[in-house]
Parts: sequence; C-alpha cells; structure tokens
Amino acid sequence: MISMIYACDENGGIGYRNKLPWPHIKEDMVHFMNTTKNKIVVMGSNTWFSLPGAPLKNRINVVLSSKAIDGPDHVLNKSPTEVIEYLQKLYNKEIVIIGGKFLYNVYKDVVDVIYLTEISGKYPADTYMNNFNILEKFEMVEEQEYNNIEIPIKTQKWVRHEKFN
Repeated sequence: MISMIYACDENGGIGYRNKLPWPHIKEDMVHFMNTTKNKIVVMGSNTWFSLPGAPLKNRINVVLSSKAIDGPDHVLNKSPTEVIEYLQKLYNKEIVIIGGKFLYNVYKDVVDVIYLTEISGKYPADTYMNNFNILEKFEMVEEQEYNNIEIPIKTQKWVRHEKFN
C-alpha cells in the first residue's frame, strides 16, 4: 500500500522556510509517529534536512535525491514509478510519502490512503497544498478531533474512492 501524510492550516499552508508554519503540536507529532512507525517513509531532500538531525526512528528512511546524502537508509535517484517498484521488491511494508509538496503532487494519483491533519488557524506559509485537488478522488473514513488543546486539530484518514481505482 502507498499512502501520504501531511498537515495543513486553514489556508492549506504546509511549510514556512522548510519548517512547519505552526508552533509544536504534541498530538500531531504523536499522530505522525504512530501512523508512520514501522513503515517506509519517502521524502525529498528538503524534508530530510528539516528533520532534527537524525533518521526517523523505527522507520525505513528513503530520500529521493540526485545528490549523495548521509544518514537515510536509502538515497534514490530514480523515477517515481521506479522508486515504488524498488521499495516494494525489497520490503513488504506500507510506503508513506511524508513530503515535500513536489512529492505529494508526484504521488497523489497513485496513493491509496491520505492521512491529513487539519490545523486550526492561519499561519505564515510559503508552501501550500490544494486539498480539493488532492482529496477529490478520496472519501474520509476516519476523523478524530482534538479540541481541548492549545491549537485544536483534526486527524483524518482518506481512502481512494472505489470508482477511481
């Protein structure tokens, strides 16, 4: 299975200067950790360099880049299709696209599931997702609201609608 995970604010903002636009939200980080744990996480080099100095624990870290990078389990310079085929041959695990925007757009038509966190509020951002274009072929099957925290969030699971398979 191939999935993607991202969080966005009310304007669709997902990044600001290669970081998250909003203050740290523990519940969102826990959701990300639990959703991606023991899976393959695929990211671009900017996302890799935005991590706190080490590979994400308990995950197979894959960076798509044409440059040599130290740290991840794999650095791949292949086409999007070749990346998926290569990882599926090596591992029997879910592949989760974790960013950035370029990879979300590249893989949006092949993912089976989208894990989305909606962040309450509007924050300065320089990178945006158009949720309508991304989610139009999916249906929400789960939603959990976290209202009793400083910045309320909603975590959602979207599954590709059968008629679009």
